[in-house]
Amino acid sequence: MLHDDRPALLHQRRLLLEGAAIVAELRAEGVDVEEASAAIRGAWLSQPPQLQDDAWSTILDALLYPRHDAVDAAMSRADGDDVPVTLRVVLRLERARLLVRDGDRSTASMELAIAADIAEALGHAQLQTAVTRFAAVAGLAPRATAESAQGGEALTAREQQVLELIAEGLSNRQIGERLFISVKTVSVHVSAVLRKLGVSTRTEAALLQRNPTFGAPGQPAVVA
Repeated sequence: MLHDDRPALLHQRRLLLEGAAIVAELRAEGVDVEEASAAIRGAWLSQPPQLQDDAWSTILDALLYPRHDAVDAAMSRADGDDVPVTLRVVLRLERARLLVRDGDRSTASMELAIAADIAEALGHAQLQTAVTRFAAVAGLAPRATAESAQGGEALTAREQQVLELIAEGLSNRQIGERLFISVKTVSVHVSAVLRKLGVSTRTEAALLQRNPTFGAPGQPAVVA
């Protein structure tokens, strides 16, 4: 049984997860991390079977051996209450690295913007520096939030991401699947986007995304 060892095991798991995050950062700097990755993975697998194949295991695997499917799966589980919130930044940064490697710089910029927002909200200077440093090295800037058509509130990075997917014609369910968030959360973001843009329909929001001058004086109105 694990009862007497739980505090020690939890501490060990946190240290291994932090080690995996450090490995990801060192790998990005060009350091050979193969040996360190194998050591951390071996220590993780030495835990009792009851502690295997959970959210933390998914995240650790994605950080030690990053692939798109692994990182996407880890991001979908990083919003859990039992997962350190800093990992939401670390995983988005890792996804941005993969996207840059594959040439998808636009999506990488969006991920960096979200990572920057979360790091700033946490007041985590080290993570903020990591995001800024990678953006500079990759020749990217976290995508600025869009000003509303009415000159009011700016969209957050997540709202801008939702707006771009609305413009692609995706439904709330499809947006949720793409961003690894619930349909209810998507609905909240869509409502915020429409309010900030000063429009009443998704069609108008999509047109505004495609044509920033839509809705300006002299521009024709569109009936959804």
